[in-house]
Amino acid sequence: MKKAIWTIVFILFVAVTLCACSNDGFPTGTYTFNQFVSEYRDDGTFTMWSNDEIVTEGTYSVEGDEVTWKDSFCDAEYAGPATYRWSADDQGLKFELIGEDRCEGRRDSLSVKWFGPK
Repeated sequence: MKKAIWTIVFILFVAVTLCACSNDGFPTGTYTFNQFVSEYRDDGTFTMWSNDEIVTEGTYSVEGDEVTWKDSFCDAEYAGPATYRWSADDQGLKFELIGEDRCEGRRDSLSVKWFGPK
């Protein structure tokens, strides 16, 4: 009986630890800025629209307070991925460039506060 209880406790501990490690805290959902809408999904993909037309879509990966973007618009510009520091509050998301981003469109769109999530 004692062994069974310790086994259950151990399994619960491992499950809680894995959940904590897999949650980087990045707040997924839909965010807006003026006519732009960005949707960040739990599977690491995102889409950005302007006036109901897709502007770009791609993937993002989060490690702590850093997010790295790879998207179709910047790929077409041969700009490659870029990394930003993200912060969130009760009004939305804000990004700060880490290093260099050769994609002007991405730099411009991430230089503002995005409101949400909705």
